[in-house]
Amino acid sequence: MTPSLPGGIPPSGLADGLGRLLGRRVVDVAVQAVGCIAHVATAPTTAGLHRVSVLARTADGERVPVGVVAKVLRPARFGLPPQMPDDARDHLDRVIPWRLEAEVVTTVPPDRFPPGLRLPAPVALTERDEEIVLWQEEVEVADRPWTAEDVVRAAGLLGRLAARRARDVVPWTGPSFVRSFLDDAVRSWAAPLLLAPGAWEHPEFAAAVERGLEEPVRALLDDLATDDAPGVAPWATVPVLPAHGDPTPDNLLRPAADPGSFVAIDWASATSAPVGWDVVPLVLGRAEAGRASAAEAVAVLPRALDAYADGLAAEGYEIDRAVLTAAVRALTRMRYGVTVLPLDALIGGRTRTSARSAQADLVAAVLAL
Repeated sequence: MTPSLPGGIPPSGLADGLGRLLGRRVVDVAVQAVGCIAHVATAPTTAGLHRVSVLARTADGERVPVGVVAKVLRPARFGLPPQMPDDARDHLDRVIPWRLEAEVVTTVPPDRFPPGLRLPAPVALTERDEEIVLWQEEVEVADRPWTAEDVVRAAGLLGRLAARRARDVVPWTGPSFVRSFLDDAVRSWAAPLLLAPGAWEHPEFAAAVERGLEEPVRALLDDLATDDAPGVAPWATVPVLPAHGDPTPDNLLRPAADPGSFVAIDWASATSAPVGWDVVPLVLGRAEAGRASAAEAVAVLPRALDAYADGLAAEGYEIDRAVLTAAVRALTRMRYGVTVLPLDALIGGRTRTSARSAQADLVAAVLAL
């Protein structure tokens, strides 16, 4: 029995895209296997990620095995926690752009990407009701850890990409990812929990208390309370550019065939953002995921920021580097200085106790910037 494909597309619906991928006309497609890709879903709009193996029969009779990835996108309300209050669910469903990733990867011209950075090759896009399935090539990735040099090289390419897209229209007119993160994740979610009586007495906060983080975190929340406060003003007043939004190393694949280059995936947060924003998750994302120490991540931040600025300049986009540095420092503290703490524990949620020391180290390193 032939496995069914996500989105209800028939195998023949992949033929044209597979032909472009192979550079040869494909006359028949046979599905070999469909499986789920194990991943930690961080975006409520990601309803599924599947690996599909097919045999593509070309016009000259050759049968070519091909792997493709199918990403299923749905409105945020389908992926938000069921215990979330209805008003909060409705708000996030309105402000999280579930169609954005599909719109970005199908509309950004290839020449916007500098040499060494690209999108996965598109294969197909299917849509029905409130569901989009994005079909792209499966990228075989290099099997080696990221290094500081990888981070710096990626930062330079992201700077060039941002400058090349400076005049592009981002297909989303709602609040930016950064603005939503500040308003929803920090001000509406984290602040009330962390400022509540007894919050810092919870056992899961022992590592944070041991490092003396309570008062610095409370001070940071004060600095983030208003848009003209010291934690917001440095980035609220800089130019905005189209951004990837979340270019952590998990979302910048290094192809095994060309490990010095990057393939950018997961564009769910690709709104406009303060210049320099992409450096923040690129540098700190490894530490948040437990794949680098906080000290290692923070140490590479100045080099990555210089590379990003050099990338902007290489494409003719100049910005005062002191202003850029201040903005990125403030963005880093806003993004990783509060929500990395074990907030779920304060509402009876599941926690990863083994990660608490590393998370406290990350918050401490960020607050020391």
